[in-house]
Amino acid sequence: MAKKNIENMLRIVGNDKKIITIFDRGYASLDILFHLKHMPILYLFRLQSDIYAQEKNSMKNDDEIVNLKITKRQTKKLYG
Repeated sequence: MAKKNIENMLRIVGNDKKIITIFDRGYASLDILFHLKHMPILYLFRLQSDIYAQEKNSMKNDDEIVNLKITKRQTKKLYG
């Protein structure tokens, strides 16, 4: 449903504007990330506090880019 809503928004607003979409907890998935990668928008996902705890603990400040690795386990959940 989120993918459809984004596509509808782009049809209405157009893709020549700067757009940021904020997703609440529960929306983050590899499927939607791969979909968003090809969209002309920026995005932010809210996550549960214990998700990616190791990566968060390795951050040196509160505002930095963190590269997340996609593991075999994650792709298996997505593609079966």
